[in-house]
Order: sequence, then structure tokens, then C-alpha cells
Amino acid sequence: MADNSFIKTIEQSIHDNWKRNAISDYKGDSFTYKDVGIIIKHYHDEFKAQGIERGDRIALCGQNSARWVIAFMAVVSYGAVAVPILKDFRPEQIYHILEHSESRILFSGRNVRKLLDTKAMPGHVTMLKIEDITLPEDNDADFNASDLHFQAETTEDDLCVLNYTSGTTGFSKGVMLPYRALLSNLQHGYEEFGNILTPGTRILSILPMAHMYGLMMDHIWGFAMGCHITV
Repeated sequence: MADNSFIKTIEQSIHDNWKRNAISDYKGDSFTYKDVGIIIKHYHDEFKAQGIERGDRIALCGQNSARWVIAFMAVVSYGAVAVPILKDFRPEQIYHILEHSESRILFSGRNVRKLLDTKAMPGHVTMLKIEDITLPEDNDADFNASDLHFQAETTEDDLCVLNYTSGTTGFSKGVMLPYRALLSNLQHGYEEFGNILTPGTRILSILPMAHMYGLMMDHIWGFAMGCHITV
């Protein structure tokens, strides 16, 4: 693990596990760590072209999928703030979260998009389809791990994830999670359970990705350890 940097830990895992399988859909598409690195680089270029800056909010709402994980990794490794939204939220809840979080982009799944009214969406939100996340057509076969570099977070107290509660007593409340919160969980997992998850270990993920426990334990930790996660 990279010392004192969550973003550099993600980068290091991609470098170290370049040829290993990273994330797969059950009986569906599969992506290696190299694939993930190339797609992340593509979306970093896309974010930059859209004027997205470090600290800007990018929301994700869709059913569990390999592409959801890749979108999340692209957001946090860019230095933007990920805003996971449970796919079971009602449209008005989603609109409220997008407005309250001041999200600039929404990565949306097909089943979520069909419920949303574009006229009711906040005007500052650009919608991107999670299904479109794949290797770019101009993929460079000679792209190597040494070509991939992410800029580390400025400080460990920078905001990384804005996670909204289920909102059982009203609208959801946003929980602000800095990079140090995620990194400390990674460090604890590595120190206490490092012998359980090793590069290539297979993980089956069934918990909601937009819920922090499933996101942290199944995906962030598994990805940082070089595991092969099946969704």
C-alpha cells in the first residue's frame, strides 16, 4: 500500500496487478487491472474536457456492476468527490441528492434512467450512462503500467465520498468521508486480515455498492489488494 495516499494506493494496485483480472460481471464482461487503468485514464480526460475540477461532485446511481466500480474508481482517483446513490431511491430523492450535493455529473444505470424525468433533473447535471463504460475504441495496446499516473490527494482531510443515508425520517443526510477515513480502513484491513486477501483472490460481491460497507469491504479493499471481484 502507498503510504498516506488513498489515490496512490489505487494507482499502485493497478500497476502491481496489471495483467490480473480485476472486476467481472457474473456471467458477463470481465476487466483486467490494465483495462481499468485505461478506462480510468479515458474518463479523467473526459472530466477535464468537461471542466471538472478536483473536489467537484460526481454521483453514481445504478445496479451493482463491474462498470459501477470502474466509474467510482475513475471519480476518486481524479480527486473528485464520489456521491453514491442507492438505486432503490425514489426519483424525488435522487433529484434532491443531486441538488444538495451540487453534483456535476451523474453516472446512471439503465433501470434508474427510465424512472427519471430529465425536466426535473437539476440543470447543472450531465448524465453519463454506466453501460457506456468500456475500453475506448482508440485503445492503445502499447499502453503500459508505467504510463499511468494519478495525482495524490492534496491532504488526507480532503473530501473523498459524500455518502447519503437511507432517509427513513425525511430526505437523506450526507455523510462526509475524507480520504483518511478510507485509507485508515484499508490499513486496518491490511494489518488485521492481510493474509486472507492476496493478489488474485476471488471475491463475490452481493452487498449494495452505494452502501459504504459493501463499497469499502468488497470493492475498495479487494481492489487495493489485487483481488478479482465478481459482481
